Amino acid sequence: MNIKYFTLAASALAAFACTAVAQELVGITKTSPTVVVQQFSGNCAYKRCVPASFETQVVTHAGGSAYDSRIQGTWITNGLLLANVDPWGGNCQYICKPVKIPLPPVPGTKMFATGLAFCDSGALNSTGPGYLFVSYNNGYIARMDVSRCTVKPKFCKVTVPTGYTIAGLATDDVNRRLFIGMTSVQGGNLIFVSDLDKNWCQPLCKAQPTACSSTQSLGPLTGLAFDPCRQMLYVTDGVFTTRYVVASKPSCQLKVAGCCKRSGDPFTGLCFLPHRDIHNVGKSCTIPKCEACPTMRAELSGDPVLGNPYFGLALRNAPNKTTTAILAAGIGACNPIGVGLGFCETIKIALPPITIFYAMAPIATAGCNRNITLGWQVPTNQGLCGLKVSFQWLVVCQGNPTGHGVTNCIDFTFSGS
Repeated sequence: MNIKYFTLAASALAAFACTAVAQELVGITKTSPTVVVQQFSGNCAYKRCVPASFETQVVTHAGGSAYDSRIQGTWITNGLLLANVDPWGGNCQYICKPVKIPLPPVPGTKMFATGLAFCDSGALNSTGPGYLFVSYNNGYIARMDVSRCTVKPKFCKVTVPTGYTIAGLATDDVNRRLFIGMTSVQGGNLIFVSDLDKNWCQPLCKAQPTACSSTQSLGPLTGLAFDPCRQMLYVTDGVFTTRYVVASKPSCQLKVAGCCKRSGDPFTGLCFLPHRDIHNVGKSCTIPKCEACPTMRAELSGDPVLGNPYFGLALRNAPNKTTTAILAAGIGACNPIGVGLGFCETIKIALPPITIFYAMAPIATAGCNRNITLGWQVPTNQGLCGLKVSFQWLVVCQGNPTGHGVTNCIDFTFSGS
């Protein structure tokens, strides 16, 4: 159950933030289709998985990918199907099974999706569902309200230059921008920028992306991704992915900041993957009068991503006799040794702690069925990027004398997607 929202000021936390962490991109490829995660550093290494029975790209320019921090999955399309897969487990397990993607209500036109982008924060200051943006070959863009696997589209149309097709999308939750990538039959590329929350089909400015170097040409773009922490736009032609520093709005200036190449089946969609700098330290314990609950644990709910209104710090499988649950959090990583304070395990969070107490009514029957999620609406505050936080739960149980329990410690780092 959700008890309340953690409202510690983002400005106070941001003062402790460190350098933003490494970047990874995830995209779907053209022919296989394969979900590929590529590091944008070092040797541009990548790993892949294949979603079961997902059909290949329907035509040129079709396809796209977008990461959804609420359900920790990647939306993918081949142009006509829409699904969400787990990019972390290595087997592309479906979070949302393939369904027909909603198409604009234009009779007599052969339509398919050409790009995806996900806005984690939904509307500005909103805690409603996230927004999945979808572009189409005929110039339409849909903003789909997403409630887990259910989408409700709202369509509008972009005035696309003659000979161009929309081929990729990306969102900037911090500055509330939608990037619209276009490519032409002659090989030219354009990036349009519009407002993320209103009139997203009316570009405010445009730019022409250049190649990474004089020896590398930039082919027709096939996907876009955006890093809100570094304010960098990634543009791929399927083989080369080029990174650009983006000027603050309303300017659309792009400055090349590096590139990566991959071999094999080319990307037909691209998105930015949050860096999962998550560590699980120690184990849970209980003493009488608490029930023995070996599966009691602390865990994250959703990803600690800028703008995610559904992120939370969770307690799972706590004793039914719990009368008080205490969340202890600190700025910094878990300490593997910890500090002994008389509990059945050491306190491993970074000190000094921030503590929140919850009074609870014990459940009459014995067991380990107490679950709490402390919702933490992550602000779209760029200063949070790279901030590491650790947390641990303590429980006090009914009895005379009372018992207690301690969970594992988890630390995580805020990032963007």
